[in-house]
Amino acid sequence: MKLKDINTLVIGLFTSLLVLVLTTLKGVEVLNKTDLENISCGWPLTFIEQNQGRLDPPFPWKVNCHFFSLEFPTQYNWINFGLDMVFYFLVTIAVLKIFLMIRTSERK
Repeated sequence: MKLKDINTLVIGLFTSLLVLVLTTLKGVEVLNKTDLENISCGWPLTFIEQNQGRLDPPFPWKVNCHFFSLEFPTQYNWINFGLDMVFYFLVTIAVLKIFLMIRTSERK
């Protein structure tokens, strides 16, 4: 396996982890029971829909989506998930290229 292929694989795995962690950590504020029954998570595109309506918190309330949720009914939009992965992959590549350009220009 070439070094370029390994780098692409590592960046892809990092991107996957980044999408999952950011989706879990980014909270959604709900203002009523209806909002709690239809929570949308993911950025820039929402790809998780969860129903946390069985909870009875005081409103307004901040909730988190969990990608691997067994306790709440969850629906996934795999196309949006894939597009989010592509978005974060391209952003990661751009940041790395900018970092490498700055680093090589400092060495000159």
